[in-house]
Amino acid sequence: MIVGSLGLFVLGASAGPCRPTDTTTTVITDLTTATATATTAPVTTSSAVPEGEPACSIESPQYGPTGEYEVYCDSFAGSTTPIGGIYLSNSLSECLDHCDESPGCVGVNYITTNVPYCTIWSSAGRFGELKGVILAKRVVATTLEPTAP
Repeated sequence: MIVGSLGLFVLGASAGPCRPTDTTTTVITDLTTATATATTAPVTTSSAVPEGEPACSIESPQYGPTGEYEVYCDSFAGSTTPIGGIYLSNSLSECLDHCDESPGCVGVNYITTNVPYCTIWSSAGRFGELKGVILAKRVVATTLEPTAP
């Protein structure tokens, strides 16, 4: 047998009146093996913020005039009990000031869209993730004590 080839030998024998002579048949089949080689470049992942979208760089805690707030980027409070409607605001700081000025306020959702605004609330049922929203929850309410003359 030759390397890389398969030899098949079939021998026939006389078996009755239909086969008067012996016959030998040889079949050789070449086996061809195809090998495919694929080259791939290493995969690189990045967690950079897409161009044109600023990363949330607000530190926690933040402070309003009378309170301290824990801040969570790309998060929101859902199932809230709102206080009033939406409040157009240019910064989270303005939202915190508005919350501090509103009795019963315990947090804000600051939505950083083309026209930024916030909602303030007295309670929340759940919290979740949502790109472009900054959640601030009141931690400590401070009371400014009048100073003695």
